[in-house]
Amino acid sequence: MFQSVLLFQREEVRSINDENGINHEIHKFKLRAQIGVRKHGCPYLTKEDYAKDAFEDIRRKTLFTECASVGSPNHKQAMRKLILDDPRRYILSSEDPDHLINTKDTNGHTPLYIAAKNGNLEVVKLLIESNANPLITSQISSRSRQSDTALETAVKWNHLNIAQYLLEKDLYPKTLVRKCLKLTTNKSMRSLLEKKLGIKTKSHSSVFACFSH
Repeated sequence: MFQSVLLFQREEVRSINDENGINHEIHKFKLRAQIGVRKHGCPYLTKEDYAKDAFEDIRRKTLFTECASVGSPNHKQAMRKLILDDPRRYILSSEDPDHLINTKDTNGHTPLYIAAKNGNLEVVKLLIESNANPLITSQISSRSRQSDTALETAVKWNHLNIAQYLLEKDLYPKTLVRKCLKLTTNKSMRSLLEKKLGIKTKSHSSVFACFSH
């Protein structure tokens, strides 16, 4: 049971063919935890402590992604508290895919992707201000290998305010912004993306003047 919890806690899809492979994964988890407790001068954890920590980590991640989906002020506040109370935030870089703010749910979606898809601007702001990695992609569906960033999903779902916020933060390369331009026919969204790319859109008056000559 303990071994299963540790492997599930990692949330990684990986082929493990024998007992040695399982033991290798558990050893990596323990080693990472020991590095963390050494850093802060804490005593080494027992086997029971590892299991308890793994269960708590699963609960924390599940609650965090659920709050990102709802996005109410109370849920935003709960997310802020979870970030501050997460013991692994002292061990992992905020850009690490294993960090709470970047963790993926069972559908392969990050909190930032979830918030962008559901139009939760305030949650998007909280995650970006907490240094969530905007370049981590999320799987669109279990049947598709395609994956999107938060910007791409905001464009697809026509959440103009979220797309504008992400673009203003200058978080994405222009190659991705150009890709987003192909994902929408919404005039306001296209105008926003074209402005970011420095593309000048001809006005109706200039087009009319061109034809009149």
